[in-house]
Amino acid sequence: RKSVKKISDGKLLFGGVNGITSFHPDQIQQNSIIPPVYITGIQIITSDSTFTPTRKNSEKLSLPWYHNTLQIDYVALNYTNSAQNQYRHQLVGHDPGWVENKGARQARYVRLPPGAYTFKVMGSNNDGLWNDQAKSIIITITPPFWQTLWFRLLVILLLSAIGYTLYKYRVKKLLEVERVRLRIAGDLHDEVGSGLSGIALTGDLLQRQVKNGGAKPELVERITKNARNLASSLDAIVWLIDPQKETLGDFIIKTRAVGSELLTQSKFELIEALSETDRSRSLSAEQKRNLFLLTKEGLHNISKHALADKVILTIRYEQSILSIRLIDNGNGFDLKQNEKGHGLGSMKNRANLLKGELKLNSTIGKGTEISLRMKLP
Repeated sequence: RKSVKKISDGKLLFGGVNGITSFHPDQIQQNSIIPPVYITGIQIITSDSTFTPTRKNSEKLSLPWYHNTLQIDYVALNYTNSAQNQYRHQLVGHDPGWVENKGARQARYVRLPPGAYTFKVMGSNNDGLWNDQAKSIIITITPPFWQTLWFRLLVILLLSAIGYTLYKYRVKKLLEVERVRLRIAGDLHDEVGSGLSGIALTGDLLQRQVKNGGAKPELVERITKNARNLASSLDAIVWLIDPQKETLGDFIIKTRAVGSELLTQSKFELIEALSETDRSRSLSAEQKRNLFLLTKEGLHNISKHALADKVILTIRYEQSILSIRLIDNGNGFDLKQNEKGHGLGSMKNRANLLKGELKLNSTIGKGTEISLRMKLP
């Protein structure tokens, strides 16, 4: 049996356990109220907690890059059969379009990249009447400092500065090498050229004397001496350009050898006060050249002029200061009368190039003391 009956005036009658219910279908009306839509809350989700961020402006929210997972809650205020309310939302800058969300009243976004977004939401009542005025909020995820423009510009400037510094350093080294090459070319021309010329002239004299049947032994001795001096000069030049021998220890070894070679008529002693670490300190090509030639000049002056029977060379390194002290007990000389003699001008010039302090003390009949102090980091 049917429990529904339609009567002549169009009413519908429904029978039930509690009696009969009647209504006219024309009395049913569509819900015409457009519901307002609100964003009710925003939750930040971390690995161990969930919290609500502080907002000074209801239409804007700024979050750091490490708070980039969030849930946005919203609601449409329609209380007539509200379970049938419908929603759609979009995060402009992330969602490609509107996301239909019929029953739920929230949107969740996980690990949003840094950037600026606009969240929009629209809602409808139970009869599908939409509120087209979307509620929105601007959400900004700030990037970490290493992704910011100012940091990238700073890195570019820093790399540019490093590159420019390396370029300048490289150019400086190349110029330094070129200057050393020019000086070595000059040394070869002066020392080797003059030595070879001396040997050639002496050889010519010896050849004439041989033809005349009266060769003098001292000419042979002169040729031998000049050849040895030339070999010594070449050895020194080769050592100066050897890039494998640019430490303080190498300088000491070479200086000891030169002193023993020049001071054959004197007792020569080299005293060094350096640790193994100090011996391994590097010298630039300019420092190596000027230190060696200054010291060699002092030893040469002693061998040529001093007539000393005892020579002491002390090399010491303390608190970034290299000190060289050369003492002999020879003839000595008057500093005022010999200010430009005995190679003193050359030694002073080399001390200036080394940015060091050169001191000379000499007393006639009591010997000479030459000392150099320079900073060597």
